[in-house]
Amino acid sequence: MVFTLAIAIHFLHYYASSAGSGDPLGAALAAAWRPCCLAAITTCIGLASLSVSDIAPVCQFGYAAALGSLVALVGGLGLTPALLTVMKLSPEQIHAHGAGAAFARVAHWLIDRSRRVTVVTLGVVAVTGVGLLQLHSKIDPLDFLPKDARVLADIRSIQENLTSTESIEAMVDFGDRDLSFVQKLDEVRMIEQVLQNHPAVHHTMSLGSFFPSRLPEDPVELAQLLEKVSRHEGETEYVSEDQRVWRISIRTHPDCGLSQQQCFEELSALTKDLPVTLTGIAPLLEVAQQEIFRSFWESFAMAFVIISGVMVLSLRSLKAGAVAMIPNLTPISIVFGILGWIRFPVDIGMMMTGSIALGLAVDGTFHFLVRYQNQRRKQMEPTTAARTALLRTGPPILQATLISSVGMLALTLSNFRPTMRFGFLMATILGAALIGDLVLLPCLLSLRRSSQESTAPAPHFWRGWRVRSRRLGRRHSVQNASL
Repeated sequence: MVFTLAIAIHFLHYYASSAGSGDPLGAALAAAWRPCCLAAITTCIGLASLSVSDIAPVCQFGYAAALGSLVALVGGLGLTPALLTVMKLSPEQIHAHGAGAAFARVAHWLIDRSRRVTVVTLGVVAVTGVGLLQLHSKIDPLDFLPKDARVLADIRSIQENLTSTESIEAMVDFGDRDLSFVQKLDEVRMIEQVLQNHPAVHHTMSLGSFFPSRLPEDPVELAQLLEKVSRHEGETEYVSEDQRVWRISIRTHPDCGLSQQQCFEELSALTKDLPVTLTGIAPLLEVAQQEIFRSFWESFAMAFVIISGVMVLSLRSLKAGAVAMIPNLTPISIVFGILGWIRFPVDIGMMMTGSIALGLAVDGTFHFLVRYQNQRRKQMEPTTAARTALLRTGPPILQATLISSVGMLALTLSNFRPTMRFGFLMATILGAALIGDLVLLPCLLSLRRSSQESTAPAPHFWRGWRVRSRRLGRRHSVQNASL
């Protein structure tokens, strides 16, 4: 919905600026189709890049949203002209052309101080970008529960008053060893003692936890106890397969300073000479966290490379394409850099925003660059062309971004916290994209040399030396004559 609205806003601005032409609707379509199509393609690429993830919901979301962006292109660029025709709205009736006085003052201020603005903006991007090195991921199963769920309150109460809910399971397999029940019990208790020596282990629990520390010496009492165990063996979760496999549940400290994967690896090293196999939900979640982090960077890198190629091909210039991609890295660097600085973990909802935001940020870039190139073809100087493009395309870029951000903020009403964080982060990144599209990009382009300066051949060294020699000789002649 927000993609369609953004395309419709841009088209209305093109339509309003076509007032006075013989066919304003045709002129608006001719001006809008190229940037809108390129923006839709890059958005689709950013969404489809999520398919590199092995997490099924992320992959499915990428494909579905990519298809939705193509539908948005058809709706925004196809139905908007049809509605204008049916409603018989003239360009003069749409107050979408030109920049407001406040926006115009800001635009002139930025272009007039383009060098300082560029240095400051790039400095901010560089400083926040250092935080990207501190990014880390985290999956908390409790995030998948509604905030007001009773089970969530119960789990919090257990964590605060009883024990940690983070666990690793140890499976002790005695195989074909001919051991009595008491011998197996003693060996399981010995393994528990080894595990409890690790500082991250809060406590352990096994079938031995339900037996007294010293077994009865009376053979009759011991036989009755073992018979009771055999009678309930099928009901317990701590022993199975005729007492061949025993389970030890290991509860770990959540604030031990080690990740679950580190705990898992260190406990595996402790028990490498014992018949123990470690497993459990906690190490599986740790692997999923690593997959989220890997998918985040892989999808972003894939989207960046492909979108950069599209940018270079559309601008027919490698240098121009490289310059145009710098502002599109601004929102990623600022937003995710700040998350890294404050050590806020990236979850399954947030990891999808990087490549998506890159595809959306290029939307405004294309509209600005198309207008800028048109002005340059009219032999305008780079500063004048950047100023004109900013005044013409700035308002629709600002309006489309605000509408998209508000649309994304609607997701923050969800009780599903990954969805809520996804909506808030998308709105924040889209807002930060305005810094790249309306601040950094115009200032960068206004710093370019004029066409006369850029196309003038550089003086040859010897020719320049001869010119300087002649000038120096004339200077000495004048000095001698004056003497």
